Amino acid sequence: MDAKYLEMTLEEKYQLLDRMKSDCEYYLNGGRKQVKYLWSKSVDAQISNMKELLSSIPQEKRPEWLTYADIKRYSDAMDHRRVITAETLAAPGARLINLLEHTRSEYRHDDEILFSIRRRVYKEEDGKKFFSYNSGGYGYTKVSPGMEEIFNTLLQERPGNRRIEFVEWDDSWNVVFYDGNYLSSVTCRLEKSEFTEWYRTLETAA
Repeated sequence: MDAKYLEMTLEEKYQLLDRMKSDCEYYLNGGRKQVKYLWSKSVDAQISNMKELLSSIPQEKRPEWLTYADIKRYSDAMDHRRVITAETLAAPGARLINLLEHTRSEYRHDDEILFSIRRRVYKEEDGKKFFSYNSGGYGYTKVSPGMEEIFNTLLQERPGNRRIEFVEWDDSWNVVFYDGNYLSSVTCRLEKSEFTEWYRTLETAA
């Protein structure tokens, strides 16, 4: 969220949060789930901005009519992502690699695809809390039947360049499947406990 909104007066923050809350209600009802009715123009940005704006208000002055639990309920109701599990990603031989210090033994095999992990990191500067992303690693994995089912929904213009990107959210992981063309991708939701289970298999293999 642009810093100018986080620097608004308390009354202005209340007004914007109320507007964004109303947007969510309309999106789920009369708005027929069209993002053009959301202040942030996307579901992901709307939820993220609501959380960030609410967190910028001192605890004792936060409104009773919109809590983090309320935002979580809106997020769940508005989320169109398909939910997948560690089992969907389970493939023999999945392994972590050091992409910057590749050795011949870490080269990609013909039957493998690349995956990358981006972890959310929280920082505080001048009394303000914000987050950014750090690389959480790279690896190769074979395509499991569950992954194949998802990839088959894409355009498959460049199937030889398939890859997966994991992006950490507050309460889940965004898992984006690409066919090598940024215009052809699908995003799924992976619960944090499921990611931990899947990642543990990589650490064990390493």
